[in-house]
Amino acid sequence: MIQKITCLACECPEGYRHCATLPDPLTLEGLVVYRAAVAVAMIRADQKAGFFHSTVGSYSDINEYADANMYLLDATHPIPLARSFFEWPELDIEEIMYFFDEVRDCIDDAFAEGVLLPAPTAGHDVMSITRRMCR
Repeated sequence: MIQKITCLACECPEGYRHCATLPDPLTLEGLVVYRAAVAVAMIRADQKAGFFHSTVGSYSDINEYADANMYLLDATHPIPLARSFFEWPELDIEEIMYFFDEVRDCIDDAFAEGVLLPAPTAGHDVMSITRRMCR
């Protein structure tokens, strides 16, 4: 079980996949960090585009506007194990949900720490906030 992991938050000018480095070798803990970083980047892009109302302040709030679980997956990733925890054959459903919960917790931490803002402000320097502790 993961007790603490470090998440990376960043801007992604070339596309969200390029904002985080996929760990090599890929581990489940590394995939949590990667999927969380990609999700944060995707949510930030949607915030900047005005997709969410200014009251969105947590992962679960996103469900008012979209299926928030879609931020946790990437069905088109060229590396199957990086697409989703469902791709890991050794995991049972409880373990899969555990790892998805870890990613969701990291996203909520990003909201709580101001990386994802309920009302994003212009010029918020995410690059200066490079590491986040997730539970």
